[in-house]
Amino acid sequence: MKSNFKVSITAGLVLLGLMACNQQVTPDAVAKDVKLDDDASRLGYSIGAQIGSGMRSQNLQEDVTLEGLIAGIQDAFDGKELKLTDEEMQQAQINYQQNLQAKAQATAAKNLSDGEAFMAENAKAKGVQATDSGLQYEVLREGKGDKPGATDSVQVHYTGTLTDGTKFDSSYDRGAPATFPVGGVIPGFSEGLQLMQEGAKYRFTIPAGQAYGVDAPPSIGPNQVLVFEVELIDVVSKSDDAPAEKKEG
Repeated sequence: MKSNFKVSITAGLVLLGLMACNQQVTPDAVAKDVKLDDDASRLGYSIGAQIGSGMRSQNLQEDVTLEGLIAGIQDAFDGKELKLTDEEMQQAQINYQQNLQAKAQATAAKNLSDGEAFMAENAKAKGVQATDSGLQYEVLREGKGDKPGATDSVQVHYTGTLTDGTKFDSSYDRGAPATFPVGGVIPGFSEGLQLMQEGAKYRFTIPAGQAYGVDAPPSIGPNQVLVFEVELIDVVSKSDDAPAEKKEG
């Protein structure tokens, strides 16, 4: 996660505009007392709400105090001598980045350890099979059609969850199956698809190394084991260099 001090400063300017008539007003009081009775105040509030949501989505509220933010903007706006030197402000931002990196590394290490333990336990479950790559899969329903190859495209329905059951993606929730190249998804998902026949439903348990690893999106987190339930609806296109398999039934 990267810091966004430009966003923080913009947020401070919006808050400063709301505080223009009274420098002693606290942030909570500003939020209560602001009057949104003209276009300028409503525009300011809408921009502030968008910026606040952006800061919250980056969890900046855990690292930045609103009072410190407003004080810095107020002093600079009024042309006062700043309470911190340039070096001190730079060091504060460096410390923030270092803390973020340390937290990320600790989270990645814990997720990796927890994931390995989960995979080891899941391997004991009835019906679970494993490939050489470490992918674990269960056949929930057999299929009777084509098997896709690495260069084919498929139409599938799927739900993706973390090991604790947290759902991060679902074609069912979007109300329509997804179509994509077999080779265009994470390695474990791609490998699992090639085990299936049309009409089949499988559960994939994908180790971190065959998923997103440390570079996972924020909605997933680093080094997470991913669990997918996947229905292979159709092999949409077959590659030119591999003959299509004859459908059964």
